[in-house]
Amino acid sequence: MRDPLYIIGAGGHAKSVAEIAFAANINLKAFISQDPLTVELLGLPVLRELPQLQSASPFKIAIAIGNNYQRQMAFDQLKELFTIDFFPALIHPSASVAVHSSIGFGTTLHQNATVGSDSHVGNFCTLNTGSNTDHDCHLSDFSSLGPGANLGGSVTLGSRAVVAIGSTVRHGITIATDSILGAASYAHTSTQANTISIGSPAHKIRDRRPGDKYL
Repeated sequence: MRDPLYIIGAGGHAKSVAEIAFAANINLKAFISQDPLTVELLGLPVLRELPQLQSASPFKIAIAIGNNYQRQMAFDQLKELFTIDFFPALIHPSASVAVHSSIGFGTTLHQNATVGSDSHVGNFCTLNTGSNTDHDCHLSDFSSLGPGANLGGSVTLGSRAVVAIGSTVRHGITIATDSILGAASYAHTSTQANTISIGSPAHKIRDRRPGDKYL
């Protein structure tokens, strides 16, 4: 990717996305944040807004917001100004993507993440450090895997679904839209939409609404 990159966000997740850019020799120009107290991050400036299209050279954008719902809200605002091709997939050089798999716009694959054969990863997903997606999986837009999360074959993640750090999903299971599988859990049956499940085996602990806190 030749065009300079701007990262939306200036928190811990933004640092992780920046690491992908550094490792892949992408020209990261700045972070974008409305926090008036943050003026620099990782030696780069933190700006209050993106460059103006009519006055800037071509550039790309990454939305580095860890919360899936908030990441989608950020894109919904930005898409009024920027077409989808402004948001490239960012793949760490240590990540592995099978030949017949696909990665959507705006998705980030972090260190040592793997995507197995004939899997589809949608737009603006996050596949965190050391996560594993096996064959024939389908990850819907804005879904995410925490560090060390594992999906067996033929697993489906609904829109904005979360499989948290260190959790495992059995072959053929669905983690439904806006549902969360909590950290260090094992899903042996599919979850319901808008729920939080934890444990090994995982069980529902409560309902949630889109945008609610993860736990």
